[in-house]
Amino acid sequence: MFKSTWTYIALGFIVAAAGGAAYYYITHATIEKQAPPSAAVPPSVAPAVPQDDDVKRKTLEGIGSIKNLKPVPLQPSPQR
Repeated sequence: MFKSTWTYIALGFIVAAAGGAAYYYITHATIEKQAPPSAAVPPSVAPAVPQDDDVKRKTLEGIGSIKNLKPVPLQPSPQR
């Protein structure tokens, strides 16, 4: 019984080591195959959107100010 227990433990370590090595090989092999940063395509410049001051002002007015907050009445809840 004692000999078979050590056999299963050793087999478990061997399988775990093989799985870890396979995982390491797979993950590092894909990283090394990536193109170097110098070969990257230059980023494209997005077309400039004209900033309209009127639209910005209306947006800010829609948000409001924290100085003009009003209390919201709560509905009474039934007492337990």
